[in-house]
Amino acid sequence: MFNLKQIRKFQDIFGIKFNNQDLLVTALTHSSFINDFYQGNDKGIESNETLEFLGDSVIGMIVSKLIYDMFPKWEEGSLTKARALIVSGDNLAKLSNQFRLSNYIYLGKGEEKNGGRTRTSNLANAFEALIGALFIDQGYGVCFDVIKNAIKEDLIYLQKQSDADENFGNYKGILQEKLLSKKLELPIYKIISVTGPDHNPTFVVKVYINEECCGLGEGRTKLIAEQNAALNVLQESKI
Repeated sequence: MFNLKQIRKFQDIFGIKFNNQDLLVTALTHSSFINDFYQGNDKGIESNETLEFLGDSVIGMIVSKLIYDMFPKWEEGSLTKARALIVSGDNLAKLSNQFRLSNYIYLGKGEEKNGGRTRTSNLANAFEALIGALFIDQGYGVCFDVIKNAIKEDLIYLQKQSDADENFGNYKGILQEKLLSKKLELPIYKIISVTGPDHNPTFVVKVYINEECCGLGEGRTKLIAEQNAALNVLQESKI
């Protein structure tokens, strides 16, 4: 079932050869694949769910260290919001696409048929599992270098926001509080378009208040686009 040639091809794209190939196979194996092809067949085949758990922690730790070092004067709230942008599901899916992970995930037939190869959660989980496997196989230092290189565009984005105050990254929350204080309806965010390649998409979002379009934003993830749309409303004093 597992195509070793494909595994080698992925490692060429990833730029790292695993010492333990089984770890990489597990990182790429969705639970639906186990259910479809190994149900009731105890062959020691595992899905990537436990590696996903580990990878989530490793990514969070490394991203925290990178933004802590990069922005030593930021308050805790701003650092937390910056980390949340980078480790969001949408952004992890984007990082997954950098390594074309969608082409190499092992999926069950139903999950494949229902668009599982492009599902944000599957891509984000696979990236977390990949980092979890890499952490076991080669340690913290290699993971640090991989993640630092993968999120360099995110860090550039944050650098451009280096004049941010305590409200950094929480423009949606600020807008919501302002609307609630005026007893207005909460905003609704709608994706207008998604352009560019899978590994580097651009989302355009409009925000509606009382069914009226009040702001427009774009970004490399849906969340960033929504934050920018909310910021647009706040800057233009449209409420």
